[in-house]
Amino acid sequence: MSVATAFDEFRQNLEIDAETLGSAIDMHEKVRAALKARLEGHKRTFLSGSYARNTRLDPLNDIDIVAVVESTDPWDDDPEEAMRAAGEAVRPDFPGCRIRYGAHAAKITPSDPPIEGVHLDVVVAIETESGTCLKISEREPESNWKRSDPEAHACALSKANGDWAQRLVPLIKQIKHWNRNASGESLKSFHVEALALRIFAGSGDLPAAEMIQRFFNNARNSILTPTSSPAVPDGFVDGDMTWGERLAHSSRLEKASKTADDAIETVKTDEDAAQDIWYGLFGDPYPEPDKDVRKASIAAAIRSGTAGIAGGTIVSGGGRAVVPGRAFGAEEP
Repeated sequence: MSVATAFDEFRQNLEIDAETLGSAIDMHEKVRAALKARLEGHKRTFLSGSYARNTRLDPLNDIDIVAVVESTDPWDDDPEEAMRAAGEAVRPDFPGCRIRYGAHAAKITPSDPPIEGVHLDVVVAIETESGTCLKISEREPESNWKRSDPEAHACALSKANGDWAQRLVPLIKQIKHWNRNASGESLKSFHVEALALRIFAGSGDLPAAEMIQRFFNNARNSILTPTSSPAVPDGFVDGDMTWGERLAHSSRLEKASKTADDAIETVKTDEDAAQDIWYGLFGDPYPEPDKDVRKASIAAAIRSGTAGIAGGTIVSGGGRAVVPGRAFGAEEP
């Protein structure tokens, strides 16, 4: 299997299955209909978050819904009361559901969810005079009705994905998979998206493997300075990150960057070895290389003296030359 084919299979393996997506659609359509029917001052609803942007990973655990209302007057401008009103508007359509109130959303968990472990986050928002920017419910006392523009972020991501030949969204999911499974403190999922938008400015059409290499090569330095997003008009997505945290993330990204560089260099002479390197970086569900083929390739490389090391794996063709052996007791020249 070629690296290009493996990355295409990797992309497909990260997709959520059609049955799960069908169940998700049924759930969020029911919630949106309930909000339209019962939430006072309802103007519109829209889907937000990684589910809406198609950057979510399996298993799907939440679906974000923003309910835009005409005014917060019915709840005395209290975001927590607005969230409770949203939750109660939905409850009749989900008998026995559990509703929790987080930092800024009503978290609704059906009593018998069609998707195991999934919940719906309903956020209440009011419009501002700045385009699609909203004031979104926030229970933190110092940031009630926080300004946010999730629709602008979604538009920016959609445009960038088109500018990069529909490769940016699959890349984000692949990086999120690496981020979730690699050792060390993970980046926030939304931060990965914002970094990808920052790194892939402009347009282009690179193979998937080179897209990954470009992300890691740039992210190891980009993480050292704050990253913006249209969704955060008044600050940065990582404005509270300490310098120590930035250095730790940079170190983690640098290791991945070196591994990607090794894989890109190795594929020129040994595609099977490059597959081993990529699999070592991502693990399942990146396609696992054929072990029998690799054993035969390594044995041939060792016999011919062309074996070397790249990305922690033995490679053939263009690797370091094997030092010839000499008989015991032979004199040094």
